[in-house]
Amino acid sequence: MLVPEMFSGGGGERWQAVVCAVDGFPSLDLVCPQRGRYGGDHRVRNLSCTEQFRAMAFAQLTYRESLRDIETCLRAQPAKLYAMGFRAPVRRSALAEANESRHWRIYAELAQLLMLQARKLYATESLGVAFSG
Repeated sequence: MLVPEMFSGGGGERWQAVVCAVDGFPSLDLVCPQRGRYGGDHRVRNLSCTEQFRAMAFAQLTYRESLRDIETCLRAQPAKLYAMGFRAPVRRSALAEANESRHWRIYAELAQLLMLQARKLYATESLGVAFSG
């Protein structure tokens, strides 16, 4: 098994930054209570909506390209998974099943809420781009 580049050499700082970013994501319980409308956690044993979101956010932040890659990276640091909000190791099969069976609108609504929060936080910030009209 290959060790991902983020864990070889000086990747410790990068790992900590990703853990802080993923840990900083709000809980779906607080932010997206509408997920009950879509049965997001109904009859789920392995991977809750929140854990699925954290795994996919981790994948996005670390440029992972496949479920196998996500699983390998998360398994490389098992002691830090609990700090990221995972109850158990993330398995590729559980992630695939969750991605296939969960309604996409759960995460679409969450994304809309997060973008609304970001707009409020950065309303006064300059984009650094000059528009001419």
